[in-house]
Amino acid sequence: MRNEDLKIDNLLNELKEIKSEIRKVSMIVESRLLGQEVPTRDEIESIKRFEKKRKEGKIKLIPLKEIE
Repeated sequence: MRNEDLKIDNLLNELKEIKSEIRKVSMIVESRLLGQEVPTRDEIESIKRFEKKRKEGKIKLIPLKEIE
């Protein structure tokens, strides 16, 4: 396998891990929005930081299919 192929494989693996973590965060956010649980202070701050970065364009989620 070429070095370039290894880099691409590593990048795809990292993106899959990030996507998994984002799904977890999304599930937490959704459960909080649905009122199942009251969010903690640090969760509220994390959500605010995430939303701010997303609105500023610093975080952009795209399907992995578009990367290939």
